Amino acid sequence: MINVKTCLLSALLCLSGITVSAESAVEYNNTIVRELISAKAATAAYLDAATHGRNVPEANAKLALMVHALETARTHLQAIKPYKGYTGLRDSILSYVELGYTSAAAFSGILTDEQMSALSYEEMKEYMETSDVLNDRLIAFGSMIRREQKRFADKNGFEIEKEQNPMQEKFKQVQKVFSYYHQVFLIFFKCNKLENSFVEGLTTTNPESLEQTRIQYQQAAGEGLKKLESLPPFDSDPTLGTAGKEALQFFESEAKDKFPLLIAYFQKKEKLDKQAAAINKLAEKDRTDKMIESYNANIKAMNEAIGVYNTTNQELNTKREVVIDRFNKTVVDFLDRNSPKMK
Repeated sequence: MINVKTCLLSALLCLSGITVSAESAVEYNNTIVRELISAKAATAAYLDAATHGRNVPEANAKLALMVHALETARTHLQAIKPYKGYTGLRDSILSYVELGYTSAAAFSGILTDEQMSALSYEEMKEYMETSDVLNDRLIAFGSMIRREQKRFADKNGFEIEKEQNPMQEKFKQVQKVFSYYHQVFLIFFKCNKLENSFVEGLTTTNPESLEQTRIQYQQAAGEGLKKLESLPPFDSDPTLGTAGKEALQFFESEAKDKFPLLIAYFQKKEKLDKQAAAINKLAEKDRTDKMIESYNANIKAMNEAIGVYNTTNQELNTKREVVIDRFNKTVVDFLDRNSPKMK
């Protein structure tokens, strides 16, 4: 199972440098900017750990450092007095930092394989959608801060740099990467959970229940495959979409062509068990040759089904491992390749 890599963006580097004149206002601007230096560095360190490599404890430890840095910045900003009665710049940045702190503190971080396996599809969908919403919100706050900073500069007669901040652009790129990855992963995860439900259901030996799960699984794989086929490559990088389609093609084929062979064994076993129970209720003198012939034929059919079951199950286990390992590796490579280095 792929380890979820999802992160909380904090566009802390959107504050611009300044040039010239109105020294007290400039120094006030710079004082506020200085309060974010630690949070800026901690955020960049977390994003690097979350997008490059698969060290979950390290990434989550850096998330904790980011939360602490945001909390410290919030406390310091709260203590800064308005500039000549004007609160717009301080309050806009403070509200952004407070949102970032609240969001980061509530965020559960990167999930381990065990944590992810324990989530239902609905829980995973909520987890990723919440992450995307927070990322979008924080990017929007970054733009709002820049507007407030320009308003403050215009009001006090100095200029801020007009060019885009390179680090802010990197944050936006990471946001795009994860938004795309989440689309593909949720499709994969839904099918993978249904596949697991079917496999777990094999221990119950209930063919009707297995068939219901199989139908849901086949429908999800077919629908997911259509979505992936209509999804364009990410910035001319088709690798993740291609790996997703390969996985979904396996899932759909497995559900449509292979799982019925597994269900057939349980259907034959159920039929044989009922027939045996009925025969055993009869006295030996009441058992007809036709009954015995039918029973023996059903034993032969079930034994043949056992052979097909074992062969099919072994084949699927081998193919499934290859498909999922390929998808997992593609995810790691995709995130690493398309997420910019923060340093």
